[in-house]
Amino acid sequence: MVQERISEKLDKLIELLEKTQEKKKFKLPLGIAVQKGKLKKNYVLVILLKTNGQIDFKFLPIENDTVYIKENQTFHLASSDYIFQYKQWPTIILPEWSLEPISPKKLHEEAMKEGKWAYAQKPIIMAITQSEIAAAMKKAKISGGLILLGIIGAIAVLYFISQAFGGK
Repeated sequence: MVQERISEKLDKLIELLEKTQEKKKFKLPLGIAVQKGKLKKNYVLVILLKTNGQIDFKFLPIENDTVYIKENQTFHLASSDYIFQYKQWPTIILPEWSLEPISPKKLHEEAMKEGKWAYAQKPIIMAITQSEIAAAMKKAKISGGLILLGIIGAIAVLYFISQAFGGK
């Protein structure tokens, strides 16, 4: 009876933990209502990086490959070279202090040039893990051989003792 209560409580605790560990999906801030018509009318989601460290989200129209920000009264580039995809929305990451948004192509090229390419980690990690596995297997073979020698030695010692004390 006590065990049933404990198991019920543990089940409830596990359920609560699973609920709290569910990953929350990123949602755009309230007030950023996206209408499918806007997507068809050449609008883009602008993630505006402000000079004070804040981030602002806006849906703005692209006109003549530029986006106009009213607060700053500035035009910024918005050609296809600067467009990312967030779900189904075209997105531009735009530092407020720059006329040129962040370019995925330039980031890619810089990472390649400076040797910060993340995909290089995969073969390196695989090589390290395979070498660790190989080293562990060598150790296991050596210890297995030692165990076998130990068993053979123990059998030989027992045989000689039995011959010496009780054997003919």
